[in-house]
Amino acid sequence: MKKLTAMILALVMIFALAAAASADDTQVPNNAGKYRVIVTDENGNTVKGAMVQFCSDVACMMGKTDANGVAEFAEEEGVYTIHMLKVPEGYEKSGVEIITNTSYSDIFIVLKAA
Repeated sequence: MKKLTAMILALVMIFALAAAASADDTQVPNNAGKYRVIVTDENGNTVKGAMVQFCSDVACMMGKTDANGVAEFAEEEGVYTIHMLKVPEGYEKSGVEIITNTSYSDIFIVLKAA
């Protein structure tokens, strides 16, 4: 069952990445009830162990990407700022700062190889 769930999540991420690329956007709305930051490399491979900072006007939270390259934040819908805090060895730290949509979404960050 875990393998099936992982496969389904991977397919959803692939379709979402394609939608994001075609829309020239880094965010795609979701119905997950949370913000999901999805970190990949330039070849579309997921990046495990990237540290993501997710900030409101009053506080910042940290998340670490899992084996699927996903860090999740179950906060209220609103405007947040996201940036990479630390990346695994072999990748360049992205200086990109993303401002979220006001509704739950999947946010995509692509890292370059070092």
